[in-house]
Amino acid sequence: MESFIILVIWAAIIWLSVEMSKSRDREPVVWGILAALFGILAVIVLALIGTKRADRVAINNYNSAPVERDIKK
Repeated sequence: MESFIILVIWAAIIWLSVEMSKSRDREPVVWGILAALFGILAVIVLALIGTKRADRVAINNYNSAPVERDIKK
């Protein structure tokens, strides 16, 4: 009986990781495998790293040249 409960919790953690990765624009298969191997730790890491879109915006803002309207005269 205990092994069945552990299996259900393990499957729930994998499902949670896959759903979180979809909503954060990450690769669901990779995060499902990571959750299967590392459990709740993978879910916590996924929650902390945020979305891929936000990462791209931060990188683009950092690399972009100043626009004329941003330069003080």
